[in-house]
Amino acid sequence: MKYNVFKVSKEEDKLFESKGYTHTYGYLTKSGVMQLLQHINREHQMGIFYDLGCGNGELLLNLMTSNKNFSKCIGIEYSKERIIDFEHQIKKKKNIIDTRKIKAIHGDILDHNYSDGSVLYISNLCFENDLNKKIGELLSHQIKSDCIIFASKDIYLTLEHKRKIIYVCQSWSTKSELIKYEVY
Repeated sequence: MKYNVFKVSKEEDKLFESKGYTHTYGYLTKSGVMQLLQHINREHQMGIFYDLGCGNGELLLNLMTSNKNFSKCIGIEYSKERIIDFEHQIKKKKNIIDTRKIKAIHGDILDHNYSDGSVLYISNLCFENDLNKKIGELLSHQIKSDCIIFASKDIYLTLEHKRKIIYVCQSWSTKSELIKYEVY
């Protein structure tokens, strides 16, 4: 069954609300993925890519069809309906992507460990600042140096890092601003 990833059921909406999350949804387009890859060096492209709040996995699926170098692409999503759609999309593309390298995890992005990640992407434009601060605190305790994080909005990272603004094509804008954090 194909879900409308831009909406969630009433049950999921209540779950999102109880956690202080929003179910507002957008994604990095295929051309946005190509723009993002220009800001990730070859060494990082050999590691693990995480998409925190991956929705139906559009970014990860486009990444896997555009770049075969990442050892794994993992999406974390709170909406079970979006994860089901993601898993369905993976099965449909099994002839063009290595399905052993892509994974969908249903869960809270704050309950996962990202210490093995080399690149993290967070489309957090609609997240409240309290949630962005929790994400920044979590990542500041977990991630290794030499990690790259892309976020739509500040995550208040406390680790030493270089910060740069880049522009990519998202579903809501052809020139959407992303913050690139390069952790020392």
